[in-house]
Amino acid sequence: MNCTRCGKEVETILEQEKLCKQCFLENIEHRAKKTLKQFSLTKGNKILILDDASKEAVVSDYLFRKITSPIPLSIETKKKDNIDLEKEQKNYAAVVVPWDLDDETASFIDTMINNKNIEPTKTIKLLQNIYDREARIYADLNNFTYTEHEKTKVHKALETMEQGHPGIQISMLNAIKKFKNNKT
Repeated sequence: MNCTRCGKEVETILEQEKLCKQCFLENIEHRAKKTLKQFSLTKGNKILILDDASKEAVVSDYLFRKITSPIPLSIETKKKDNIDLEKEQKNYAAVVVPWDLDDETASFIDTMINNKNIEPTKTIKLLQNIYDREARIYADLNNFTYTEHEKTKVHKALETMEQGHPGIQISMLNAIKKFKNNKT
């Protein structure tokens, strides 16, 4: 089978698209760049990257540093469990959190079901347009070491829905963005 972008032999297969390793890596990096463009990062900004040893954390850290390398930022990494995010945010221009598309949709559903408030934050969810399985493949292709966290019931339900209806989480993400924009 050949890559749908360059025609090379396919090493990585996703439901949506058949991509070779290089095209897959470039696709993920392009989508992360697109997410990062929503933020105004300038020279000297202090950025905190949260690390929980997950694939989302190692991929976010790697991509953030790669994408922002031309901008002289002050980047610090801290273990996620050792900080009070609300308190720490005051000290940084932005906080990069280990968060992917599956987390974004699951969190929103949990927020709605449990009638929680959506608090605006200065967080960068670099992988919010990237599926959990794509983050895993990206980490594996780059030989990153990570810890796989247990999935919640909502995550598992979304995974089942996605298998039956490919693209449903992207549709949900678009609806979430519209909802959040109307709340502000």
